[in-house]
Amino acid sequence: MRHDDDMNLGYDEDEGFLPDTTDVPDGGDFDVLPAGLYVVEVEKTERAKSRAGDPMLKLQLNVVEGEFEGRKLFDQIVFRHSNPKAEKIGLQRLKMLKVAVGKPDLRAEHDLWNVPILAKVKIRKDTSEDQRFGDQNNITAYKPVDEQAAAAAPKPSRSAAPSQQRQPAPDANPAKATTPPWSRK
Repeated sequence: MRHDDDMNLGYDEDEGFLPDTTDVPDGGDFDVLPAGLYVVEVEKTERAKSRAGDPMLKLQLNVVEGEFEGRKLFDQIVFRHSNPKAEKIGLQRLKMLKVAVGKPDLRAEHDLWNVPILAKVKIRKDTSEDQRFGDQNNITAYKPVDEQAAAAAPKPSRSAAPSQQRQPAPDANPAKATTPPWSRK
């Protein structure tokens, strides 16, 4: 049986619901963005729980200017944690985001949406033995966008491969490099 709604979606019971994509070119380039400052907007937020059950805010951000306009970045901020140091870090990051959107007292996450801000992005190298996760972008800071800050922000270039980006010097203490800050003594 065919419904009017099915006709609008292009559904044909004999051929199936999904269209043939045999002749569609491959896509989905998921290379990490080069380290740098990006003008972004929060376009989606989700309340969630970490693996440990701690409340957090997941963010989907959209790059709104420059060569990488339209690319997505993701972040998550855990703001309640059993470890006081980890909780402090999460609350500081949340405050940084609130200040960046110009609303340090905001209480509703939808007030974060669609406000241009600067995101400082670094590349987190995959340290797993089999490289199963791949390198990932990591947002380390949020700042307000103003004319002066936007003009001074270096424009990341697609021509500079992530491996050519300046990498921080390896830490002299390898245990410190692999231990999260809140677990260090």
